[in-house]
Amino acid sequence: TIANGLLLRVAPGVTDPGRLVDVVASQRGNFGVLPVEHAIYENLRERMTLVEDLYAYRLGPETRSLPIDGAAERVFAGVVTSNYFRALRVRAAAGRVFDRVARSGADPEAVVLSHDFWQRRFDRDPAIVGRTVHLNGRPVLVAGVAREGFRGLSIAAPDLWIAVGRDAPLVMIGGRLKPGVTR
Repeated sequence: TIANGLLLRVAPGVTDPGRLVDVVASQRGNFGVLPVEHAIYENLRERMTLVEDLYAYRLGPETRSLPIDGAAERVFAGVVTSNYFRALRVRAAAGRVFDRVARSGADPEAVVLSHDFWQRRFDRDPAIVGRTVHLNGRPVLVAGVAREGFRGLSIAAPDLWIAVGRDAPLVMIGGRLKPGVTR
């Protein structure tokens, strides 16, 4: 049941999930996976010929602090490459999702809220898009809200996603097969 729920499930909200494949680096560590340096991900991204979009993410969300209405709230952030939503073909319910390769720098410039978090904490207010919020004390722009039902590919559903900087390690790498390419 656990393996089915975590590894074999179809990710809700992802367009054509059967075209997605996992890319495994040859490193091994705890639970068989070591963080992959961003340079290795970039090298793979440049060399892969059978996938049209190579993306990466951290396996579990990270705890962050987000002050809302004067009180800091603990939120769970999914750390992803900036082409994550494009590769998964996940559209925005409001605003936009990340859709390009991030500039260098470790700090996120923007966040994408999960639909559930947007509904729960912001009462589905579309005016949150384009506003600046403070994540761990740093100002970030709310770029948009992910489509309803999308919970990401991580073990637990995050409240929001941030684009990883170029010097931050990644864990999971995946890609979308090019048209005509089979597994």
